[in-house]
Amino acid sequence: MGEKVTLTWTVPYETTDRETIRKPGAMRVCRTLTAQDECGKALGEVPAKEGAETSSEEHPLVATFTDTLTPKLHEKPLAQAIYTIEALNESGKSAGFGNRVDVPLVPTTAAQHAVTATVEADGVHIHVPPQAIQSEPDGRIQYWYQIMRTNVPARNGAADLVGEAPAVGEVNVLDKNIEWEKQYAYTVTPITWVETQPNGKRLYSVPGESAPPVEVATHDVFPPAFPTGLQAVYTGEQKTIDLTWAPNTDLDLAGYNVYRSGGNGTAQKINTELVKTPTYRDPVSAAGEYTYAVTAVDLRGNESAKSAPASEKAPE
Repeated sequence: MGEKVTLTWTVPYETTDRETIRKPGAMRVCRTLTAQDECGKALGEVPAKEGAETSSEEHPLVATFTDTLTPKLHEKPLAQAIYTIEALNESGKSAGFGNRVDVPLVPTTAAQHAVTATVEADGVHIHVPPQAIQSEPDGRIQYWYQIMRTNVPARNGAADLVGEAPAVGEVNVLDKNIEWEKQYAYTVTPITWVETQPNGKRLYSVPGESAPPVEVATHDVFPPAFPTGLQAVYTGEQKTIDLTWAPNTDLDLAGYNVYRSGGNGTAQKINTELVKTPTYRDPVSAAGEYTYAVTAVDLRGNESAKSAPASEKAPE
């Protein structure tokens, strides 16, 4: 990740004679750039822990070592660094090297700064301002951003992929798959992809250092869209004015409110409970002209603006 290669391996617990190791020795960490060279450069040694528990088949111990890559190693960005471990006994002898692992030497970009996350009616907008990223002469090396989302507090460490975007100029990514009244943390990680040409098939990637997570609380303060297509028709037999309008398509719609104004022009809500369907029947006992408007209400009580009015006359 970034300029650091973290190696992890199992500490040996047997000798070549299948005997339990009583006094383990140090473990030498090697890095080479050619498959023909067994060790290349010895980066350091991980010493045996004095008085510590020894590794065993039932409970193998784990050791780690971190190597920091230098700019010189990036001079051939499509090359690989080969790492291996040599376990020594207390006398400094070994039975050879362990398995070898290849690590790509492609460069990665620095952690992004000034990342923001803003809650809007359509989801969370993650914004990454333009960053100074050096262009690569080799078109097979591509720089991207990967945006991940976690719950706060974290749920079993699980992270969801929100999206990826080329690290070119200003980057905006929309997360539509949120739940309201939750708290999320968004992490932007630079990714270096190595692709084939000309079809652009991705071969492998190396992550860079992530930007600090940005937390947001998804409070729903956004009203639904206002209803449209309101019509009012007087029915003589029942002496009612029947209202209809186009259904609201907001996923969190709870219902509608109906407002009526008479000759004085003051609009009053006439329904006692939310109207669940886009229809309403208003009994009118007095003649005159009535004007109606309808609003939509979501599950958290946010109410939309009023619809365009619709008027109808009740005859004498």
